[in-house]
Amino acid sequence: MAEVSKEEILNFFEETPKTFENNTLGRVSELSNQVIDLDREIAEQEGTLKTMKEKRRQLTEDLIPAVMTEHGVAEVTLRDGSKVTVKKFYSCTIPADKTERAFEWLRENGHEGLIKHRLTIDFTRDKDDHALQIKKELEDKGLYPGDKEWVEPSTLRGFAREQVESGEELPPDDCFNLFIGERATIK
Repeated sequence: MAEVSKEEILNFFEETPKTFENNTLGRVSELSNQVIDLDREIAEQEGTLKTMKEKRRQLTEDLIPAVMTEHGVAEVTLRDGSKVTVKKFYSCTIPADKTERAFEWLRENGHEGLIKHRLTIDFTRDKDDHALQIKKELEDKGLYPGDKEWVEPSTLRGFAREQVESGEELPPDDCFNLFIGERATIK
């Protein structure tokens, strides 16, 4: 790209500015390049952090539990007094494309209490009076509208753990992602 001269820039102004410092554009360019360099370094560091977190996960969820199980050890005390223990953990999620089926299963199997439900109503700007009137009517009846259904992740995880540990029927694989693993903790 061709460099723009000071004269070409000044020709764009109807009135000629009183002063024009050559250093101004150079300084903006220098500072902008620093931002670009920092963005690049941040992206690299985030990639490194992601890799480190995955290595840690492999150690705590795969390697340490496998070695301790292989040797029949439930707990290990390190030289510094830290204790390594392995405990079961549960992960249960509802894939976005299976939400309707998952909620149906929960309702059919007596677990509808896990589902949270929020109703909301959007009104156009010209319907403000109507919105306020409906809001007051609902509030007078003890209702606060909004509409969203979901199950809190921690609630779903706890439910899955209870189902497994009590021997109850497990949520079906076609609408829940259930994973049971072991995780080492070091305290």
